[in-house]
Parts: sequence; structure tokens; C-alpha cells
Amino acid sequence: MIFMRLVLPFGAVILGASVMSPSHAGAAEPSTDSSNVVCGLRIHMPNYPVIARAARFAGTAIAVITLGDDGQVVATEVTGVHPLLKEEAEKEMRASTFSRHCVGKQVRLIFDFLIIGEPVANPHSNYVFVPPNKFVVSTPPRTPMP
Repeated sequence: MIFMRLVLPFGAVILGASVMSPSHAGAAEPSTDSSNVVCGLRIHMPNYPVIARAARFAGTAIAVITLGDDGQVVATEVTGVHPLLKEEAEKEMRASTFSRHCVGKQVRLIFDFLIIGEPVANPHSNYVFVPPNKFVVSTPPRTPMP
């Protein structure tokens, strides 16, 4: 399977990702039956919320996105992380769009939120795509205010 990655401004990414039929939404991995296709998508990457960074909240979010007839997101379910990280992931998933050939499918994405590195004055989020469906969202901690 070939994956394409193009990083755009403001954390948007265009890539190929596996999708699964709704009957496999709870599976640990996307299904490998004939309903599994490669779906082009444009996904808005979540930013690390300021409060979550300050409190050093981290974790793995599992997002299951249901697509409508036009490739737009009609429902999202994010589990596994603190509510601040969950809210940010859900907001950005709702703003994402998918190919029309993925109509009626569910897409499963994994977001690892990590706080790594030395503290800096103005931290920003960094993104790494790990095929087929995982994103690492990392940020350094903020230096304490004097």
C-alpha cells in the first residue's frame, strides 16, 4: 500500500489512509476484507491545548469518524484521552474532509498526544504521520512564567 504525505500550513495534511466498514469500527485494526479501501483525505491536525500542555496531559486518542454522502464528517467518536485533548481532536475531525469514494465508511485514526523535550518560552505543536493511520502530536513543555 502506498501512502502519500503533504504537510500544509496550519497543520492540515493530505494523505492516504485505510478506512473500514461500519461493522469493523470497534476492531483493533482496520478490516482486511473487500470493504477496506484506501481513502484520500484532508485532515485538520489538532493543536495541543494550552491548558493540557500546562497540566502535562498526554495520551492516545482513538477517533472513529463516520462519513456522509459527500465525504463530509457526520459523526465523530474520540476515546482514550483527557476531555481537553478529546475536545480538540473532535473539533478538528469535524473540520476534515474525505474522498467521495469513501461514502458511508468509518475511518479510524489514532492520535498520540505527547509532551517531550526541554521547556521553551513559546511552544508549538509538531506532527508526525505513522502509516497507515496514526499521528503523533507532540509539544515541548512551556517554561514557567517568572
